[in-house]
Amino acid sequence: MDNLQTSRITLRPFVAADATQAFACMSERLSPYTAWQPPRSRAEFRRIWEGWIEGARAGTELCMTARHTETRKFIGLAGLKRITSGRPEIGIWVRTELQGRGHGLEMVQALIRRGSGRFSPDHFRYPVALDNRPSRRIAERLGGTIVGRYRTDIYDGVIYAIPPLT
Repeated sequence: MDNLQTSRITLRPFVAADATQAFACMSERLSPYTAWQPPRSRAEFRRIWEGWIEGARAGTELCMTARHTETRKFIGLAGLKRITSGRPEIGIWVRTELQGRGHGLEMVQALIRRGSGRFSPDHFRYPVALDNRPSRRIAERLGGTIVGRYRTDIYDGVIYAIPPLT
């Protein structure tokens, strides 16, 4: 997939060179709202991001690095899983000190716009922790409705169905 551009953010496919900055921004402060725990080592993270790159090659998932367009500052990661399912799943995280500035909404909108045209899904799945109000607002602003619930070892969550965008 090509780069995606918003008014402030450039999203491009994750590459090995992004790993150092991504790893440095993963913290325990993110984990209350993620279904994963931050990797404990660079080696553990390497196994994860190599899987992302392999999934992109296989055409089953896409992980993108988000950077501020002008400064190139690392903002976070955004991705689509289960691309060919008819209901791709969106996942994002924004580095802790940049949260609350609208980056997540821009990232999700960009993924949905591109994914809508490329994959023609029925809808996009957006799983989110029940207590993560900022992420829930993203889904709701994009017309998402709750279609399911789930539980992890860390939190209770809901699954939004977000309609495609054109």
